[in-house]
Amino acid sequence: MKIKVCVGAKCTMLGADTILDTIDEILQDLEIRKESIDKDFKVDLEMIPCPGVCKEEEKIGPVVFIDNEMIAQTTPQEIMERILDKAYESKFDD
Repeated sequence: MKIKVCVGAKCTMLGADTILDTIDEILQDLEIRKESIDKDFKVDLEMIPCPGVCKEEEKIGPVVFIDNEMIAQTTPQEIMERILDKAYESKFDD
């Protein structure tokens, strides 16, 4: 899973830092529970400069890309759900 979080000025003001903190907490928790998740699950987290999408649409931040899908006006809870769904998804498909 590749996650890119915009850390441009608007996104940071709208909560990108909280999203990064939430992702960090989730990853620490998953590390503790690694026997419960898919053994191949990993997260590649990247902080990116503003991709410029907020210039096209005013109220779009914070912006996060998960596996190249842009998620606008996202919340820490939404990102947490997506990470946990993916982490546990394959484990229970077996």
